[in-house]
Amino acid sequence: MERIKLQLKYTFDCDPRDLFLALSKPAYLQNWIADEVEFDPQTGVYTFHWESFSESAKVDKQKMNEYLRWTWVEAEDREETDYIEFTIRSIPGDEYIDLHIVDFCDPLEETQVKTGWDKQMTRLERLLM
Repeated sequence: MERIKLQLKYTFDCDPRDLFLALSKPAYLQNWIADEVEFDPQTGVYTFHWESFSESAKVDKQKMNEYLRWTWVEAEDREETDYIEFTIRSIPGDEYIDLHIVDFCDPLEETQVKTGWDKQMTRLERLLM
């Protein structure tokens, strides 16, 4: 089954540096995206732990305070869709910033994945307050 590309946007009232830290530092990540996050500085691999499973990802592209892309390292079938991308954009003349997320899922999981991101963004927003 071919995966679909999700393009999501969330708006935050915070400094882009704070949002970037929340997207890139394990201590922050485990407050909104996973139960526990480990980082191996030698390999550059993050391991995300939830109740019933774990996944590992490596930052393969980043620009401080603007862009971050995680590529899943344990995907059985390596595909071009094995990543999550975060782009931080300031809104000119406004104190708010937008977080654009690119993620992929199976068509039958689209609603579930979007709902999951909505919940995680609510948790991230509370963290950034």
